[in-house]
Amino acid sequence: RSDGGGTVTDADTLTSVLEDMIIEGWRRHGRSVALRSITTAGIGEDGIGVGADLAPTGLAIPWFDTRANSEVPALQALGVDPRRTGIVIAADRTVAKWAWLRRHRPSELDGAAHWIALTDYPAVRWSGIPFMSLSLAPRTACFDISNGRWEEALLERVGAPTLPPVLPAGTAIGGVRSGALIEAGAASPAAIIAVGGHENPVADKMVKRHDPRASVG
Repeated sequence: RSDGGGTVTDADTLTSVLEDMIIEGWRRHGRSVALRSITTAGIGEDGIGVGADLAPTGLAIPWFDTRANSEVPALQALGVDPRRTGIVIAADRTVAKWAWLRRHRPSELDGAAHWIALTDYPAVRWSGIPFMSLSLAPRTACFDISNGRWEEALLERVGAPTLPPVLPAGTAIGGVRSGALIEAGAASPAAIIAVGGHENPVADKMVKRHDPRASVG
């Protein structure tokens, strides 16, 4: 969708599309039993605030959107060492998007009980449990990768919303509560929703499961 400033993502529409894809793939595969586990993987910079009911408070600004360029110099001047966060502050990082939202659309952050990475959002909706994948947290440019903690001063400076628990890939967070997957028979309440993460390390792990000698660039 467009929000007047560029292309944005409606998280609920995205989830519906993913459900349709999962159901179609499950049906084409000819399985008579429900899926045992589901996870999601993707980029980490995009995200949305969600209310206590996990409904989005706004639309997700894509990682490639440059509207937050004007926020970057002030954020970089804070002197956060990129060796701690593993990533430099730029317009495509979540921290810059928070700063832009705080300036232009503060209600999207003020009304948020949690901030959810767009990649994690479908799993959060299916399970009803807010979380952030460990490999997505660094994409915010606010996560100290050496000790696994948030840069609290930076979060406070940009007025970041409340962040959910950070969980490593593979963590089982709950079952599918309700919705299209249940109604179609593709999943049951016993299906495990597992934490995924950033698409690059997830893909690397899957490739090496098939070929441990593979070189993944």
